Formats: sequence, C-alpha cells, structure tokens
Amino acid sequence: NLYRSDPVSVFKPSGEMRKNKSDQDTFPDPRKWQEAEAKRQDAAACETLEMAVTRARARGPNNLATSPTDAVADEDVVGMQEAIAGVCERGLQDEPGNKELIVFANQWLKTLEAERVLAAALEEARPMLHIIGRRTAMGNA
Repeated sequence: NLYRSDPVSVFKPSGEMRKNKSDQDTFPDPRKWQEAEAKRQDAAACETLEMAVTRARARGPNNLATSPTDAVADEDVVGMQEAIAGVCERGLQDEPGNKELIVFANQWLKTLEAERVLAAALEEARPMLHIIGRRTAMGNA
C-alpha cells in the first residue's frame, strides 16, 4: 500500500489539454526584432553624425589649421569621416536632416585639409620670409 500512496508515482495533467495545434504558444516574429535592431542602428548612425558635426561647428567653419600641428585632432577627422560613411552605408544620406549635416561635414573636412596644406606651405617658407621682407623694404626706399 505504501507504493500506491507515493506522490511521485501519481501523474495527472495540470490545466486543460490542448485540442488543436492552433492553441499552441506562438513565438515572437524574428523580423520585428530585426526591424527594431535596424532602427536602433539607424538612430545610432544619425546621432554619431550629429555629434561629429556639433563638435565641428563648435570649432568654427574656418581658421581651423593655423599651424601644421593644429588643434584639430586626427581622431576628430577620422570620427567625422566614419560618421559620414556610417550614415551612407545605412542608406540614410537622403534623409532631410542628414543631407545638410553631410554637406556641412564634407565642406568642413575640405576646409581643414586646405588650411593644413596652407599652414605647411607657410612653415616651409617661413625661413625665407625675412629675406623677402628686406628686399621689399629696399625696393620701397
């Protein structure tokens, strides 16, 4: 009798039994998760571009490189280029806000590069400037 009263050997279903396959639990649609992840990555790419442009605007549109060792760090330039590439890779370059940001960022990068080249040329010519200055002063006298 002890065997029959053992609670381990008593098997009873808990709850109602399913009658149809349609009553089974459904799993979440993985496409919704993928869409949500894509939206999150899109937002992150746009935010990165916006932050890079905000840092660039804080420096100003010109007088960025007054010497070959200017104040604009190379990681800021690389960050700006990566932000532009990230937005373009995700196909977000034609979004209304992103178009203007990309145009500004590209112009800012071109200005910085041109000013760096000019600063390097000025540094290269600096040792000869005193000679040119004397000749000009002698010609005016």
